[in-house]
Amino acid sequence: MRKTVFIFFFLASFCFSYSQKYSTKSDKAIRKFEDATYLFNVRRLDEAIAGFEAAIKEDDRFIEAYLMLADIYNMKRNYEKEADTYKKVCEINPDFFNRTYLNLAKAQYLSAKYDEAEKSITVFLAKKDLKQDVIDEAGLLMKKCDFSIEAIKNPVPFEPESLGDSINSEYDDYWPYLTADDQILVFTRDISKRKNEFSLMRTGQEDIYISRKVNGVFSKAKSIGPPINTEHNEGSECISVDGQYLFFTGCGRIDGEGDCDIYLSKRTGNLWSKPVNLGPPVNTGKWESTPSLSADGKTLYFATNRKGGKGRMDIWTATLSKDGGFNAPVNLGDSINTPEDEFAPFIHPDGKTLYFASNGGIGLGGFDVYITRKDSLGKWSKPVNLGYPINTNKDEIGLIVDSKSDMAILASDRFGGRLCDLYSFDLYKKVKPIITTYVKGIVFNAVTKQKLKTKLELYDIDAQKMVAEAVSNETTGEYLVCLPIGKNYGFCVSKEGYMFYSENFSLKDHKDTSKPYIMDIALQPIQVDNKVILKNIFYEFNSYELKPESKVELDNLIFFMQSNALVKIEISGHTDNIGTKAYNQKLSENRSKSVYIYLIEHGIPKDRLSYKGYDFSIPVAPNDTEEGRAQNRRTEFKIVSLN
Repeated sequence: MRKTVFIFFFLASFCFSYSQKYSTKSDKAIRKFEDATYLFNVRRLDEAIAGFEAAIKEDDRFIEAYLMLADIYNMKRNYEKEADTYKKVCEINPDFFNRTYLNLAKAQYLSAKYDEAEKSITVFLAKKDLKQDVIDEAGLLMKKCDFSIEAIKNPVPFEPESLGDSINSEYDDYWPYLTADDQILVFTRDISKRKNEFSLMRTGQEDIYISRKVNGVFSKAKSIGPPINTEHNEGSECISVDGQYLFFTGCGRIDGEGDCDIYLSKRTGNLWSKPVNLGPPVNTGKWESTPSLSADGKTLYFATNRKGGKGRMDIWTATLSKDGGFNAPVNLGDSINTPEDEFAPFIHPDGKTLYFASNGGIGLGGFDVYITRKDSLGKWSKPVNLGYPINTNKDEIGLIVDSKSDMAILASDRFGGRLCDLYSFDLYKKVKPIITTYVKGIVFNAVTKQKLKTKLELYDIDAQKMVAEAVSNETTGEYLVCLPIGKNYGFCVSKEGYMFYSENFSLKDHKDTSKPYIMDIALQPIQVDNKVILKNIFYEFNSYELKPESKVELDNLIFFMQSNALVKIEISGHTDNIGTKAYNQKLSENRSKSVYIYLIEHGIPKDRLSYKGYDFSIPVAPNDTEEGRAQNRRTEFKIVSLN
């Protein structure tokens, strides 16, 4: 069964034909070599090592046996022994195999012996009649060594701390993912309890585990259980920002398109639905894994080795279609994907910062974690290596960053843990994403207190477009919507049979990011005298002229009127107590009239509408503070008839 991600095995770079002449004349050495080659072909690698060593014992200048040993050490990720073996080949006959010095340099690079690797590359490039593609390969490796040497000289801040015994276990724990409020952590655990080789082709038993914070501390992690976990492998998961959807990789399932596919499960209350295979076009007969869902729920990032990629494993995106499925996936392009492997994407809740793992970029060896940012035109920047010692010559994968952009979590087996454990650390400023806050709470019926499943929409007021939509949990009424800092947002909560709820979040110049918005929302049933404050209606200063930013809210009101054809409403204007009563009476009436005229101009019959100004006679807050006066300057609508 396939491991849900890590590295591809590099198969032997030097192949032999049994009919060829060997570098040895020892029949005993040849027999032992050929016996060991059989063991290699059936992947009995430890026995094959003993066999090749036995052949070398018969003739310690048997080059083919050394080369096969080097390939096995590469497959077992024992790069130091691989390098020592290639050194022996160089001592015997450096020209026997043309790539010997280049392979030696690769092994030295992966062993973090960067200076030695550069010397080996220099020797290799001095050879005659090298093909250009091989020269380019060696040149890229030299750049990686140069980068690694400088990175070690200039380390970045990095002080990892274990997530503790509630999360880390006697097994391998990896692939972390957090909800936006940091209250739910999901991760993958390999309960087969053996040293993790981090290889793609690996048998074992992977399950998804979950932990919830209790009094600010993560509780003891538990298996997420059926119907998600099965006797097959489930892992490399992501949870939506509101904790209501779980995307994960399932391997070997009967409904699979390929060996490993991406599945979706929805939470109702505290129960998870039976997982659904996303199917085409996301899943194919190839291998799909490591999903990451954007905070707005509109884009799924994932890794796949499908046709049309830039390399072996690439990162692709699929956007949500109007029918609730996904559009055809798009490759992120060669600014991110290389001829090697990219996977484990993590799109931060800011929607603009992407972290991913690659062994094809300029890095320190194995898989490194990189960051790239999306500009206003949707173009991704050149990826930047997170630096040493976050990255090393080992494999660094599966990095995530919390919504506040200060804490990262990474899985590693290099910090003294039992096997592979999860660690948190403060992310240094240069590679932090945009700070993101959120609004969360419960939606309920204002009269009966029943929890409600409702539609939630977040709008960029200045751009006059919807940037996120969500649904509150149908059992608990819970909701969460992310709010990246730097924009002004309109927020609308609606449900058939109810008045909609309107809110405004002005985050363009927001400074205090320490506290999210906690808002339980009571939706009023559509009844006579029930009213709604339209918090996203804006006027020019001391004027009744509607600002363009009001369009989203006005269109929501139009939709409400169109959806409830029997409703008649009064639009009311209110002011603070600055100025005379007469002035404020006229201003409040003209402002309500402006909304009245807008609705008529957009198809709402005038016999369903009326308007009135109430000056400052009906305040909703004290007028002795600027905050209170701002609340009193408002536009409302009230149900006056249901005829």
